[in-house]
Amino acid sequence: MTDLQERLAGFEAAALAASAEEVHGVRQMVRAFEGRDQNGLKALALAVCGNPGFQVALFSTAAPHLAVLARSKDGGVDCAAVLKALMVSFGGRGGGRPELAQCGGLTGDLAQILAAARSELARH
Repeated sequence: MTDLQERLAGFEAAALAASAEEVHGVRQMVRAFEGRDQNGLKALALAVCGNPGFQVALFSTAAPHLAVLARSKDGGVDCAAVLKALMVSFGGRGGGRPELAQCGGLTGDLAQILAAARSELARH
């Protein structure tokens, strides 16, 4: 099942990457997805960030929200620091490294979480 998720994520990532917005010279994507578990979000994030110049923050639509933040190898954002800032505001538990961080248990309005993620990605 994981192999199938990874292959589907690769196809979906190509379409999503084309729609990413450019922010400070980096292609940024902050989105929420219905029906995705942590593995599905992670597979999609890694597939998008397999291309240079991307940073992504992906969330589940179901509360409490799951989150996966990732960046391309050439990126400078610290995903773990961004995630930590989100957890201070919205709770949850998780962690990670500068290139990939994930958590579960974010609570609050999804639109506010997405806005905070955009703001934090721009700051870090």
